[in-house]
Amino acid sequence: MLKWFKSLYPSTKALIVLLLILLSMMSSKWQVQLCLIAVTMILALFSGTLVRLIKLFFESLALIVVFLFVLQVFFISYPDSQKIWWVIKFSQTGLNTAIMLASRIIAISLPIIWYFLVTSSDVIIQALDQTKLPKKAIFVLASTIQVVPQLMWQSNIISEAQQARGVETTGSLWQRIKTFIPMMGPLVLSSVEQNEEKVLTLQARGFSNPTPRTTLHHISKKKIDYLLDIILCLILVVFVIWGGKFL
Repeated sequence: MLKWFKSLYPSTKALIVLLLILLSMMSSKWQVQLCLIAVTMILALFSGTLVRLIKLFFESLALIVVFLFVLQVFFISYPDSQKIWWVIKFSQTGLNTAIMLASRIIAISLPIIWYFLVTSSDVIIQALDQTKLPKKAIFVLASTIQVVPQLMWQSNIISEAQQARGVETTGSLWQRIKTFIPMMGPLVLSSVEQNEEKVLTLQARGFSNPTPRTTLHHISKKKIDYLLDIILCLILVVFVIWGGKFL
């Protein structure tokens, strides 16, 4: 199934993600958010990316969700807030708000993570190139998409180099923070140098040349992509018109 999901055109998968995000934003019920989370989990299960999806979520957003949940429940004042100790108080309204906020963040973030798990950045860039967007706009979008993987790759290299020199990069959270701060300098400098090298390389390859470029692998929409696009648009229209009572 992973191969089938990867074979879908990037805009079709983006439309799936957009539909889930719009439904999440339109809904004011946490039950709907849980249903959308379940849909994303099912998509990840059938595409073979469920474990990686959960792992990436816990590595990137879980701490933020927990922090916002605790802040809403115990620290933000509401009319029904009851003091527990010092500045800590409990509110049923805050609990309801926290559940809604946390579930919405998860419902919006999971589809985005899933999209990048089943769609490589090279395919996204090639699809953007076929939309006839200006080359400079495509370059900016491509650089934005690739910046996180590049930074992670570079940070791993710097971390391994520090370990080879005897620097302790594991241990407690405070120890890892102290190790990470000195890494920021080489990480930022190497990123700037790579961008400069990339610009020079593109210019040497005729980036500003107005003639159309050729590609080794051509991607195009198939019948299943058009069918899914129509179905997804119809689902969105149905929920916009009649979904008020359900959302």
